[in-house]
Amino acid sequence: MEFILIFLGGLILGGGTIFGLTHQKKPSGNEDIAKGQIEIQKNLTNFDVVLPICSPEYIKEHKSDLLCRELTCLMFTRGIDSQTNGATCEEISNVLNKRAIIDYCNTFESEAHQSNCINLFWRRN
Repeated sequence: MEFILIFLGGLILGGGTIFGLTHQKKPSGNEDIAKGQIEIQKNLTNFDVVLPICSPEYIKEHKSDLLCRELTCLMFTRGIDSQTNGATCEEISNVLNKRAIIDYCNTFESEAHQSNCINLFWRRN
């Protein structure tokens, strides 16, 4: 009788050990994907592109910090905890575009040509 109990105990213990070793928790593919996404977000929110454009020398040379603001805004729309949305960045972009249109149209000498130029840009199709 003792032999049977020892045999059953060994069988259960051995079977449990083999089961435990072969069914260890394996990392799911989702964990690898999450790690990859975090790495991509770190790269997207890296300041290496923005720093030259936001330098005081660049801003002084181009007499505007709007491009710096737009790029920074777009950069901060990335990431899990972003506080900025695309509409905010679009507003900055619109100001930048309007300013470029006005600067271009002011290169014409006559006010009529300037007015026609501005009307052409504002016209929607």
